[in-house]
Order: sequence, then C-alpha cells, then structure tokens
Amino acid sequence: MSRPDQANVANAGSANAVNHLTSVQGECGKAPFTPLRHDPVSFPPLFDFACSETNILSSSEFQDADSPESDMPESDLPDSELPDSGLPEGVEETPMAAKSNYRGPMVSVREYGDAFSAETTRIRLAAAGIRSLVTGTDAAVALSMGGAGTDRLVRIEVAPADYQRAIELLAADERLIQSVGPWICSRCDEQNEPAFEVCWSCNKRRSEDDASGRHDPNRDENISSKLGAGDFVHETSADPIAVSANPYQPPNPISDLPKHPPAMPSDRPDVVDDLDETVAEWVKRAYLSSIVGVLVFPPLLNFYSLYVTLTIPTTAYRDTRARRKLIFAWVVNLLCIPLGSWFWLSM
Repeated sequence: MSRPDQANVANAGSANAVNHLTSVQGECGKAPFTPLRHDPVSFPPLFDFACSETNILSSSEFQDADSPESDMPESDLPDSELPDSGLPEGVEETPMAAKSNYRGPMVSVREYGDAFSAETTRIRLAAAGIRSLVTGTDAAVALSMGGAGTDRLVRIEVAPADYQRAIELLAADERLIQSVGPWICSRCDEQNEPAFEVCWSCNKRRSEDDASGRHDPNRDENISSKLGAGDFVHETSADPIAVSANPYQPPNPISDLPKHPPAMPSDRPDVVDDLDETVAEWVKRAYLSSIVGVLVFPPLLNFYSLYVTLTIPTTAYRDTRARRKLIFAWVVNLLCIPLGSWFWLSM
C-alpha cells in the first residue's frame, strides 16, 4: 500500500472514531463531543467507548491502566527519596565526595592573565586533594561588555574550608622555586628553569646528579673542542690555506682589509655625496608642502613651505636634485601666496 493510501485509511479511521464518540456521549445524556484538534496521525487513543458512565479516562486511571508498576506491591517500589549526600544507603561519604557536593560560595586564591596558568594551578591543587574551580574563561564572561578580560582576570576559587591550605601550598611552591634555582641536565647538558622537574629536552627527571645554575655564556673552549680542525678558520690567522680541489674549501683569509669599507663615490658628478640627511629631509618637506598648498588652502600651507625654504642652508643648492626642488618650491610659493590672498580678500 502506498503512502497516500495509508494516509486516507488513517483519516477515515480517525473520523469514524470521532463520530462514534459523539454518538455515545449523546446517548449518555452529555453534550456532544467537539474535538478541539483533528490530527489523524498523532491523535492519542485516550477514549473508552465501552464505558456507560463516562467516556474519557482520567489521568490517574490512564496511568494506572498503562503503567507496569501498578501490579507491584508498595513494598517493592523503589524509594524515590535518597539521602542528603546523594549516595545509596550503606556507603560512607568520603572527604572528596563531600567536597564535590559543596554548593556554597567560593573564595578566590589566585588571579591570572591567561587560562593556561590557572589550569596549571588547578592541577597542582587537585594533586594535593583540594578541589578548585577556574572562573573567567567562559564566553559569557570573556566576551561580555562588563566582564571582559581586562576587567576581570581568570581566577582560581576554592571552598572556604580549603582556603588556608591552598594559600599555604601555593606559597610553599613559590618558595621552593625561588630556592632551588635553575639546573643543568646531566644527560643532555641542557639548561632547565627552576619550575621544571623534568628536562624539556630528554624528559629526564631532576636528580642529585644534575648540576645547579646556568650555562656559562663564554664557552668557546667547549664549543671548539667539539668541532673539527677544519670546521672554521681563526680571523687572526694570517697563514695561507693550501689550494685544494675541494670546491667547498674556504678561501684564504685576508688580514689587511680595513674595518670599514671606503665610501663609494657617486656615479653622477652633479650630486653632492655629503648632503646631510636632515637637510635632505627639510628640502623634501618644503617641496611637498608647496605642492599640497596649491590644492588645500593655498595661502596657509604655502606660508609654511616658504618658511622651511628660508631655513634651509645654502649648501643644499650645490646638489642638483635639491636645487631643483627648492627652485620649484620658490616659484610655487611666490605665485600661490599673492593669488590666494587676493582670492580670500575679494570674497
């Protein structure tokens, strides 16, 4: 049977049931039943057509008729009430379980700028048997207007009963880190920070064989002892290196090179090499301000360009590029200042 046929059969069955219910209610002396909703697919069978007194089952009768627990004696029914601790009878509540059921106010013991440091502290407290809560990392606090990260830092909160113990534990860890200091791994000879109990390079745990302190920055003798004889050439050596067929052989060292290469003369003879950078910057500023003054308030910016042009020393005119820019700035300023002043005064 296809789906349209099944839907037609369901509609017909539901319509017949409603008509039969209406007729039965009329025989019992009650008002005709008017369905508030006609849903042929999901209409629940809540009607008893064999009843002579009433045709609609009450909620308690319907529950008693369909519930499998109605045949069970009251003594066999499970108790709906549990102890206050939430544990079954006969099971003692451990201290950790008691802390897990704590629902009172929490006390902040530390504040951090990032969640990683807070999670590290939480794991440290959990290792000591102290349950803690990290707050300030959820989206409602971190992204809200009043609870941004700059307004409220990430906090570690514990129960008031564990506050003093948590403070003492964290303070002891901080004193331990400051007292032990950095150490050098005896296996891989790598330096580790005081907070590292395991070497970051070879995963070796810290032991008495590890040296305390940091590496000496001047370890040239240790580095040179690990390298071969031909790995590098001393700068102070003036002995020529024998010519070899190896294409990767380093070239002969040259000991008579000056410390600073001489300044290369300019390819253009009309450009002055010793033009000061400050003077060149003032020339560029006078040139650009004169151009902008033509477009934006001609009299105002041209006065500034004229002032900068007058303060530039005469040595700048020796350079061809600087001289061209300065002459252009003179011409533009001398034309824009009177024309702009006349324009604004005539309005």
